[in-house]
Amino acid sequence: MKMVSMEKKYNKKDNMPKETIGVDMDYSEKYPYGLRIDLQKDQVDKIPELKNCKVGDMVNIMGYGKIVAVRMAEMHGKDTHNVEIQIEKIAVDKKKSLEQMNQKEYNDARKQGKGYM
Repeated sequence: MKMVSMEKKYNKKDNMPKETIGVDMDYSEKYPYGLRIDLQKDQVDKIPELKNCKVGDMVNIMGYGKIVAVRMAEMHGKDTHNVEIQIEKIAVDKKKSLEQMNQKEYNDARKQGKGYM
């Protein structure tokens, strides 16, 4: 699977939300809120790797989801297409630094062009 960035892109200053003009967007504004996964204590207890994570740590996520809604519409002359996915299973692994990787992991990361820190 190819990884793609979900970062919001603004082509022109006119399309950028007014509150972000002239200031750097913080991390939470760079990505749509709907892409966040909020795990509660019961779910965190099922994934022990999350108990040692701190704010700012990077993790690898793998999961299975079911498409539960597909919406297509035209609004204000623009076509929209939304897909809603219910995550049913998830695995999380804390991202390793280059120093923590073994040789095979390092070689695989280089081949895949992953942005490991």
